[in-house]
Amino acid sequence: MKLYGLLITSCLSVGVGAYAQTDAMLLRLDSLVAVRHRFEQMHQLRLDSLAELCSNSPSDKRDSIAAMLFDGYLSYRPDSAYAIATERREASYNTECIRWQINRALAMNAMGMYLEAVSAVDSIEHCPQHLRSMYYSAYRTIYGALSDYAATGSYKDDYARLTDAYRDSILQTTTSHTDKLIVTADKQIVNRQYGEAVRTLLPLYVPSEYSRMQAIVAYSLSEAYAGEGQSSLELEMLCRSAMCDIRSSVKEYISLWKLATILYSRGDTRRAYNYLKCSLQDATQGKARLRTNTISTMYPIIEKSYMDMEAAQRARTHRLLVVISLLTLALAVAVVYVSVQIVRLNAVRRRLGKANAQLQTANEMLAQTNRVKEKYIARYLEQCSYYIAEIEKCRRIIDKTKNNTDIRPDDNYLKNFYADFDRAFLAIVPTFIDEFNQLVEPQYRYEPLEPSTLNTELRIFALIWLGIERSEQIAHLLQYSNSTIYNYRTRMRNRATGDRDEFEAKVTAIGRHAQTDISNFFNT
Repeated sequence: MKLYGLLITSCLSVGVGAYAQTDAMLLRLDSLVAVRHRFEQMHQLRLDSLAELCSNSPSDKRDSIAAMLFDGYLSYRPDSAYAIATERREASYNTECIRWQINRALAMNAMGMYLEAVSAVDSIEHCPQHLRSMYYSAYRTIYGALSDYAATGSYKDDYARLTDAYRDSILQTTTSHTDKLIVTADKQIVNRQYGEAVRTLLPLYVPSEYSRMQAIVAYSLSEAYAGEGQSSLELEMLCRSAMCDIRSSVKEYISLWKLATILYSRGDTRRAYNYLKCSLQDATQGKARLRTNTISTMYPIIEKSYMDMEAAQRARTHRLLVVISLLTLALAVAVVYVSVQIVRLNAVRRRLGKANAQLQTANEMLAQTNRVKEKYIARYLEQCSYYIAEIEKCRRIIDKTKNNTDIRPDDNYLKNFYADFDRAFLAIVPTFIDEFNQLVEPQYRYEPLEPSTLNTELRIFALIWLGIERSEQIAHLLQYSNSTIYNYRTRMRNRATGDRDEFEAKVTAIGRHAQTDISNFFNT
C-alpha cells in the first residue's frame, strides 16, 4: 500500500510539474507574441544588409549571399524570395540555374501556387546528382502541401502516396545527417511509429536554440507526442516551435495556429484568439494564401467566442461597478450617519462629564457635610455626657450635705440621653440595626422592643461608626467603666460571622456603600 501511494504521489507530482512548465512556456510565448514586431525589424535589417552586400559583391560570390538572402525571405516574404530566385536563375548557368529553379518552385509553394510549383520542378529535365536530394525535397514539400489542402479524399490519398515516395527518395540521396533524421521521423509519424519518431528527433532537439531548424524539430516532436497521447508534451513542443518561429520572423507557420485550436478546445478562448489573430496577420503579411484561407475558416468561430466572452466580461464588470457604486453610496451614508452620531455622542459625553463633575462635587460636599454632622454629634454626645457627669457630681455632693430634707435628682437623665442618641443616630443610619445583624451570628442578633432604640452593644458600635474608637472615650460618653466597654467589644467580635479582626471595619462601613455605588456609577 505504501508503494502504491508513493507511485500515485510521484505521478501527481510529475503531472503538476508538467502543467506548471507548460503554463510558464505559454506566458513566455505571450510576451514574444506581444513584441514580435521587434524580431521582424531585426530580421529585416539583416536581410537589408545581405541585399546590400550581395549587390556590392563580385559575381562569383553573389550566389552564396543570394542563397542566404533567399532562405531569409522564403518563410518571411515568399514573393521577395521568388523574385530573388527568378533573378538568380536568369543570371546563373548550368547546375546553379537548376538550383535556383528548385528554389523558385519552393517560393511558389510558399505562396500557395502548388500546381505552378510542380510545373517548375517538372521543367527540370536532367537534375545532377548533388542536387537530387534538394530536387526530391521540393517534390515532397509541394505534394505534402497538396495532400494537406486537397478537397477530396482520392486526391488527398494520391498526393500522400507521392509524398511518401519522394520521402523515400530523399532518404536514399541525402548526405545530411540532420535531414535524414528529420525525414525519417516524418516517415515514422506518418506510419504511426510515434515512440520511434521521438527517439529519432530528441538528438536534434536543443532547448537553448531558437532557429528555424529547431522550429521544425519541435513541431515534429509535438506530432509524435500527440500520437502517444502526451498532451502536455505536445503543448510544450508547440510552444517551443511557435517561439522559434517568432524569433526567426517566420510568417508561414503552423505551430501557433494549431496551438490556438487546442487551447480553444480547452476553454482558453482569450489566448486562442490572440494566437489565431497573430497567425492570420502573419499569413496575410507573408502572402501564404492557402494558409490564410485555412486560418480564416477557424477565425470567425474563435472570434465570436472571444467577443461573447468579452461581452460577458463587460456585463460582469458593469454589474460589479453598479454594486461597487451602491456600496460606496451606502458607505458614504454610513460615514455621514456615524459622523453625526459621533458628534452627538461627544456632546452627550461632554454633558455627562459636566454632570459627573457636578455630582462628584456634590458627593464631596455631602461627604463633608456628613463628616461635620458626625463631628457635631460626637461633640454633642460629649457635652451631654459632661453635663450628666456634672449633675451626678452635684447629686453626690447634695447627698453628702443634705439634711433631713429628701432631695433626689432625676435618675432619668441618662436614659433620656440614650434615647435621644438612639433616635438621632438611627435617623442618620436607618439601616444600622439590619446591617449590623448580618455581621453577627443569628442567635446574637438584636431585635428592638421599641422602634429607634439600641442596646448597649449596638450603642458602643454606633459610637465607633461615628469615629469614636477609644474605649476610654466611649466609657466616658456612655458612663461605663473601661473594662465594661472592652468586654462588650470583645464579646461582639467573637460573635462575628466572618473574620473577627475585620468586624469593626465592616461595622464602620455600614450605610456608606450607597454613596460609593452612586459615585462609581457616574464615574463609569
